[in-house]
Amino acid sequence: MKSLLANCMIAVLSCLLAAACGGGGSGNGQPQPTPSSINALAAKSGNVRISAPAGSSDPGSSVSIASGGSGNGQSGADGSFAFDAQATGNSMTVQYSKNGSVLMTTIAVKQQAELVSLNHFAAGSGPNDMLFNAGNLYVANSLDNSVVKYSLSGIELASVLFPEFSSPSHLAADLDHLYCVSNGSNQLTRMSLADLSFNQIQDVFQLEDSNAVFIGPAAAAVHEDRMYVPRSQVMAFPEFGSGDPTTYGTGLFSVVDYRSAAPTSSDIECSGQNPQFIAVNKSRNELVVVCGGELNFDSDFTPNVSTESVVEFYSLGSDPERLGSINMGEVGAGAIAISSDGATAYLGNSINGNLYKLDLANRSILRGQSNPIVLTTEFTYIGDVEFSRDGKLILASSFNTDELFIVEVATDTPGSGRYPDPIDLSQGADLLAGAAAVEIGDEGNAWVLNGLANSVNRVQLLP
Repeated sequence: MKSLLANCMIAVLSCLLAAACGGGGSGNGQPQPTPSSINALAAKSGNVRISAPAGSSDPGSSVSIASGGSGNGQSGADGSFAFDAQATGNSMTVQYSKNGSVLMTTIAVKQQAELVSLNHFAAGSGPNDMLFNAGNLYVANSLDNSVVKYSLSGIELASVLFPEFSSPSHLAADLDHLYCVSNGSNQLTRMSLADLSFNQIQDVFQLEDSNAVFIGPAAAAVHEDRMYVPRSQVMAFPEFGSGDPTTYGTGLFSVVDYRSAAPTSSDIECSGQNPQFIAVNKSRNELVVVCGGELNFDSDFTPNVSTESVVEFYSLGSDPERLGSINMGEVGAGAIAISSDGATAYLGNSINGNLYKLDLANRSILRGQSNPIVLTTEFTYIGDVEFSRDGKLILASSFNTDELFIVEVATDTPGSGRYPDPIDLSQGADLLAGAAAVEIGDEGNAWVLNGLANSVNRVQLLP
């Protein structure tokens, strides 16, 4: 009996020592979570979201607050956990089990706002798109008519100026080149990434159409020296104040082939109208074209669409063959992000705060018009969507509400995972940031381009 009591006392002391040190061993040499891998984020509601990544605890085991507050939850099948607790101070001690041993870790309560470095650096005027490549950020400034290369600290490393009213709007890249779509001049410019000064503009291709008043080249994709460029193809704009809708032509995208000394192009007709986004699904060796439908504004400047959004699939090459499509209804589908395995895609909405989800393998709708992922009911549109590096999160920028939504793919439910609230990017009262584009850096952070505040924010993603 004395031996058993002594062993129990030793076990208790070991747990207390582990808590005092901010973590501890399981007794079998297995590494344990540290304060940096268990997080406590204070939400707007006053609750504190306690969370930890996969492998942090025994699957299906209980997790609770031992001191500094109250609350409890249960770890998932992968050993991760997320639950709401109440804090009584600035730190909390979490009790959990790993490899059958009871452990405790003391963590500081952090405000979610601490994850954001607002206005991390200034961009040019009217920034419209951003691209991460080889440890640097490239920004297309539509009002400054420039593309600028920045370090992650915001130091301007190089830039190239375009003619007035060119309006550089969208960027794409391959291993050797940066491609810029200018929807003011309808030009496609290819530049060498190896040239720091950007003086080597290798190719400029001019899109032409005498019937369209606005060709509107948009978010393009690049694959094996071919550029795939969606086009708005507006045939006529209404007289201001008339209330008449914009007239759209046949949906088109152009294939510009850079493999020869002089680039050549061909135009491909879509079944949908107003194609705005193109992505390459490398895993399935397909081209994905998002046709948002005819977009218009009423007398109150509220956007609406009058034709269906169609997502189309094509073979890759100089003469793409249409492989199939998904009709999503009148939802105003916009920016697209494709999972690394090529099986799933999320689409933002150009007229509201919804996300949609597609099964690309079966070309079917998982979350569509009848069951969207509702990020916000406030007036906005989703400027961009991106997967996190590990593919477990989908990030979506809301232009009018100045928020970055972080949704766990496992649940597709905003606010249910490790981030209790959307990330607030607001600049202050009556000062819209205009969150337009999102990029994920190699270091794992999210970078948000503000189209109205002319700046770039850095958002630290939890480990």
